[in-house]
Amino acid sequence: MEGKKLDISKELELEKKILYENNFSIEECKNNIKTGNKLWIREISDLDFLTLRLGVGNRKSKITINARLEEFSLDDDNLREEVKKIVNTPLVLNDVPITISLLENRVLPLIITDSFPYRRQFVEGLMLQLMTYCSGSDLKIVIFTDDDHAFFWDSYKFTPYLYSKDKKN
Repeated sequence: MEGKKLDISKELELEKKILYENNFSIEECKNNIKTGNKLWIREISDLDFLTLRLGVGNRKSKITINARLEEFSLDDDNLREEVKKIVNTPLVLNDVPITISLLENRVLPLIITDSFPYRRQFVEGLMLQLMTYCSGSDLKIVIFTDDDHAFFWDSYKFTPYLYSKDKKN
């Protein structure tokens, strides 16, 4: 039984490693843009296209454990209970990227009040991820804002992700 627990532990560590490798931190995104490494690695056909990292936390593992719990003789009851315990224990990954897929969740409403001190950094982080993972030919961003906040988006005007007013770019 200890061997199986070790196997499960290894699988959880592998899943954690993959989550970190596929979902960059904001600093990694900035570095990738500066160096030109790992840019535009997601294409429309990829399952993780438009998947964004929202932060780090705990999440349920995608690993499933299948075990036959058929009836054993009385001598095997302890083993059966151990198997049940392993199967019924939730597999949780701690301190891993928490992500959201914009393909599965086509609308991502962000209600960010003026009292949230990092609201601009949060939105810029989402934009930075989109621009790191996806090319301008696969992704176009539409921004709705009022005149009071239009200046915030000026730095994005000349990226390949937004059309100009004349729709030439």
